[in-house]
Amino acid sequence: MSGGLALASLPDRPLSGLERVLLVADRLMPPFVLQLVLEGQGEVSAERLQAALDEAAGALPGARVRLVGSLKQSRWSHDGPLPRWRQAQAPAWDGQSEAGAPFLADPLSARGPVLELVQVGPRLVLRALHAAMDGPGLLLFAEALFAALRGERPAPATAPQRYDRELVDPSLFDQKGNPPARNMPPLAPTGRGPGSTWRRLRIPGPGEDLLPRVISALAPGRARVDVPVDLRGREPGLRSTANLCGLVRLEVGPGVELGRALAGAVERGEAQRVVAQADALRGLPLWLLGWAGRREIGRGQRSGRFTTSATVSTLGRVDLQALSGGGWQTARVLLIPPTSPDLPLVVTMVDRRAWSRSSRRRARP
Repeated sequence: MSGGLALASLPDRPLSGLERVLLVADRLMPPFVLQLVLEGQGEVSAERLQAALDEAAGALPGARVRLVGSLKQSRWSHDGPLPRWRQAQAPAWDGQSEAGAPFLADPLSARGPVLELVQVGPRLVLRALHAAMDGPGLLLFAEALFAALRGERPAPATAPQRYDRELVDPSLFDQKGNPPARNMPPLAPTGRGPGSTWRRLRIPGPGEDLLPRVISALAPGRARVDVPVDLRGREPGLRSTANLCGLVRLEVGPGVELGRALAGAVERGEAQRVVAQADALRGLPLWLLGWAGRREIGRGQRSGRFTTSATVSTLGRVDLQALSGGGWQTARVLLIPPTSPDLPLVVTMVDRRAWSRSSRRRARP
């Protein structure tokens, strides 16, 4: 495979504790997928798109993993199905919400393929099973895809077998911690009915301090907000599509300077703590985690209180030229986040151009 790594030489990647949680989320409310939407113009043949997908997956084999083994022996093998291209008919979809786009609800399997490219009108949608790939990893793959479309050789992964535990301070695994209390009001309407909804909004103004500004706007009072943090920076030069993000839990309230609080939490290694705590789940069966998850979801729906009020994430500023090539020019990007009954609000931001918002639907009378 051009530009890739020899699959036979690649060791399997262990399934991390957090990835196990993401697999359970996919069982409880499928599909738990990340969906990167590239809006633009141009004509690229199906054959060329599939060839570029193949080449990008050769460079970044995390895009073709499949889950094997069980319990603590669960791991991602790099010999799974290649990412697929397909076309969807959704003439009424305007990219502003889920309305008119039923393909966004199509499942992806841990047995593969874990990634697909859907061509629908003036949009290309890269869809990845979140248990196999995180947001920065999906963006990395998108850049490799367009490098291949431009006739360039995609930069290869440096350590496709790396998983999040290896990027965490070892001392954190010895520390005991309690899960956050289920005492937070949601920052979006919630209900007991199935499904979720999302809306796309544009935020005017400069991109500096975007995370704290958005959190302040969403949570003017007391709240707990989870902020994913990419841990790849702990290993300079690391290129991998795996789930390598930690999480900072911000307690928001009067007098809290959010920018300083977030920077301080990252500096103290708080983003690594949730990875260390989730590591204990690696040996638990999925059915047991699913049972516990359904029980927690029921508690949240009955009480109207959650462990977190919202999750707010950003991919940062993207290079639109790096997401163009082969006859396609990307003009706008958005990331549609996955949803779960226990996540009342998820906000994802890309560049300064667009962000999407998902929340539980209000139960209708």
